[in-house]
This record gives sequence, structure tokens and C-alpha cells, in this order.
Amino acid sequence: MYGPRVLRRDAWSVHYSSRDLPQAELRPWHLQVSSDEWELWLDDLGIPDGTPYLLSPCFVYDTDLNSYFHRVNLMAGPLNSQLNRASALCRNLNFLHKSRGGKDWRDATEEDHAAYHHWRRRDPRGPRVDGDTWSQEISHIQQFYVFAKSKSWVPSVPIPQRPRRDARDEEKKGRRRPVPDDVVDTVPATYSHDQGGKEAFEWLPAPAYRRWRDIGVLGYDREGLPRDNFRGRWAPRNGAFTDSLVRTGMRLEEQASRITLEVPTGPGPAGYSKFWLPGAIAKRNSGR
Repeated sequence: MYGPRVLRRDAWSVHYSSRDLPQAELRPWHLQVSSDEWELWLDDLGIPDGTPYLLSPCFVYDTDLNSYFHRVNLMAGPLNSQLNRASALCRNLNFLHKSRGGKDWRDATEEDHAAYHHWRRRDPRGPRVDGDTWSQEISHIQQFYVFAKSKSWVPSVPIPQRPRRDARDEEKKGRRRPVPDDVVDTVPATYSHDQGGKEAFEWLPAPAYRRWRDIGVLGYDREGLPRDNFRGRWAPRNGAFTDSLVRTGMRLEEQASRITLEVPTGPGPAGYSKFWLPGAIAKRNSGR
């Protein structure tokens, strides 16, 4: 006789909660949950649409792990921050699963973190991410494990630590802001030392931006003629998108969420027009 079939895949994955789910025509008995029950469950937990959650390679929903994303201060944050947080944690879990003998996050050690750090930053076969990317990732992973340790799900944070700089002393010298009292007094010892390098661009002069737009987005060559080998799609639309970003200072998600009715078309000073950015599409609801 054959036992029940178990679906398997090779990696952890990021998903997002939604109250608008399609209903399958044929569902097994253990998945007979109506859309109303699903919505009530999300409402009872106060989980808004778009909240990330992780599924294991065996499609297991770890309630302890995913409760991290249900904290009020995280759910109230921008969706991009939620995506970055979930993606960083998912990459770390996949490394434990694929390269550390299928380890669970509860069993991770400092040796596992050292191996992950080498693979992400130094291994020629790895992605070799830059310092800024690594420091952001390890900050997200650190925050998760600090939360897990506070719940007694792990005995310690599996990331080597170093003392945090005494920001209060530096504040007295006028160099830094104070650190809140509830912030832990250590930080990951593997924070990058090459972030924010001297070659980082803070801004582009207008002629340099136009060259970048014409060559990289619109597909022209240095002489201003269309390139035969350019394979970009919707170049005029993309050029208008980047122009609007440069001229308004909006964020990517804010610009992508605007509709044509919100684009100013009325009379105004040459080159300038005022419009209202709704709070619903602005970061942290900061309508302006």
C-alpha cells in the first residue's frame, strides 16, 4: 500500500498574506477552509494584507518563526522594509537547509553564521555582496534572533557580538544621537567595514543623469542614436518614470502607485506644478 504523498521542494520561500485568495474546485478534507474563515483568522490576529510569511521546503508554516512578522512595529512599517526583512531571513534559512545539513533555525550556531558570512561575502562561488547589503541583511537576522531569544526559542543569538559604541559619550561631543535604553548593548561582530565606500554616488549632475537615462533606459548610443542591440521594452514609459522620480524626489513605490488623475496638468510656473501625494501610497502614510 502507498502512504500519503508529501510535496517537497528544495528551498524556503517568502509569501504574503491576502484576503483575496482563489478557491480551488477540489480540495482535500484537511484544507476545507472557507474564505470567510480565512479572513476572520487574519482579522482576529490583526494581520494586514501584504504581511510576509515563510514556508519551509516541506510547506510547513512555523508559527514561532512567522510570529516575528506580526509585531506591531513591523506591520506598521513600509512594505519594502517587510520584503527586505523576510528575504534576508529566507536566504539565511536556505543556507542552513542546503549547506549546513538541513539545520533548523533553532539549532543554528556561530559556526553556521561564520560559514554564511564567508559564502555571502568571500566565496568565489557565492554572490559576494557588498558591505552595505551584508550589513543590512545581518541586521535583519540579528533582530529576528534577538526576538527569538526573548521568547526562549533559542538559547542565544547565533551571531558573534561586539560591544556597541557608546553613543551617549559621542553625543556629548556633538557627533551622534542618543541610543534608546531598550536597544541591546551589542551588535553583530561581522558588520562590514567597507560599507559606504569612497566611490559611492550621493548625487548626479543633470547632464550625467540625462546620459544615464538616454543610454541605460532609452537605449541610445553616445551620439544620441538608437542602438541596434538594445532589447529594452517600453523605453519611453520608463524614461518618463525616471524623469518623474528625479524631478519630484518621490520614492519608487510612491511613483509606481500614482494614477494619471494625480499627475498635475493645470497652469503653473514654468517647469513647476504642485500636486498632492495621498497618504495611502506614501511611505509611513506621510501624505504631502
